[in-house]
Amino acid sequence: MQTLSISMVVELNKLLAHNDLEFKIHLSDTCGKQSLWIDSNIPISSLDKFYPLMEAYFEKYNITLQYNANKTSFWITNKL
Repeated sequence: MQTLSISMVVELNKLLAHNDLEFKIHLSDTCGKQSLWIDSNIPISSLDKFYPLMEAYFEKYNITLQYNANKTSFWITNKL
């Protein structure tokens, strides 16, 4: 299983800030599975610019994501 490093999360948060997106990504690592969650004061409905940026970032590492029902948490599903 592929894992994410802390430096990737830092890089991703810098990318979000550079694109004027007021979001922070947090990493949780429990019992062999990592998950990430989105921290923001912006309503979830205004995430239209956020998700394409996230997908493009992880795609360059051959990582695919799966989101929870309301798309506020996500995790790695497999390599492309």
